[in-house]
Amino acid sequence: VTHEVALALAEKEFEKYSSLQPDPKAKYLLIFKTTYTEAGFNIGIMRHNAEISGVAWIVEAANKSHVIAKISVTKSPGGSFFENDFATDERIATAYGAAGRGLGYYFKGKM
Repeated sequence: VTHEVALALAEKEFEKYSSLQPDPKAKYLLIFKTTYTEAGFNIGIMRHNAEISGVAWIVEAANKSHVIAKISVTKSPGGSFFENDFATDERIATAYGAAGRGLGYYFKGKM
């Protein structure tokens, strides 16, 4: 799983749970900056979820330096069901998916 795949999962989950879709003519953009990554581990007899934290910025599409809002994401957990997540990249990707899902729920509640 690459960084691009992890971000695509976050985007997919955001779109699913916010009911918003990408629009090339949108007035605002959502930019996510990761500030913390914990890879977690799974050694069979013991495990710890991956976690990410970051900041989602809402900016004007025409002027990305004009920040409208900042939303903090703290300790978004990543891991798979049945604890079968031995690959670090898979755990981290699911943490991005959880962050996208959480942001999606947040935006859906505000609209």
